[in-house]
Amino acid sequence: MEMNNAGKAPRKVSVLISKIEDDCRTNISTLIRDGREAAAQWEVNWDSPVWDVTHIFSQTIRSHRSERKALNFWFTERGESPKIPGHAFERTFGEVVRSLVVLRHQVGNQCFVDQQQVIIAAQFISQQLAPRNHDLTTLTTGDLEAACDQIAATQAETTTYKLQRFVEVIAAAIDQNRLCARRLNFRYSKKVRPASTGGLDYVRLDDPILHRGHQPSSSPMTL
Repeated sequence: MEMNNAGKAPRKVSVLISKIEDDCRTNISTLIRDGREAAAQWEVNWDSPVWDVTHIFSQTIRSHRSERKALNFWFTERGESPKIPGHAFERTFGEVVRSLVVLRHQVGNQCFVDQQQVIIAAQFISQQLAPRNHDLTTLTTGDLEAACDQIAATQAETTTYKLQRFVEVIAAAIDQNRLCARRLNFRYSKKVRPASTGGLDYVRLDDPILHRGHQPSSSPMTL
């Protein structure tokens, strides 16, 4: 088994696409095609930067209220203000992120918060790809390192750890489905697990503006 840049075995990630070829651009096209087909069951507007997925995930979110706000996925860049979402992802990059979300759910039935973390982690990766027209095939471990560094510089400690893990998850999915010209084998060597991870301080990520430079309060938030 190949070792990654931190000397540990890479994460095990399922193959998501129906057929893997040697050409990464062909695999990206296949990923998007498969993602579109799977998303048809979600009854969402594929091209919209905002998906209301309440009907998909409402049963997996605990709430003491009889009614709760809609659960949305925001396929957008990070906004300059915590209260203003950024513009929509570049088209192809956005379709890749949509496809990863839908196909991961199809394979592993991940919860809403898990999928939202994937999207937010993708926002930081997108920032690194912006100078190269968001071309995923050019992604490098340096880009992923920079994305994780930016997460650490802008997010609270517990959120930082979670999002850095999901940068690794995305990198593993890219490797497993051959979406990049080079194998990444990425694990962020500076990632530090905070004592509160997985405990009562677990932070919900169902708000598109949450954690865009915003520090959550010290009070625990309920899933």
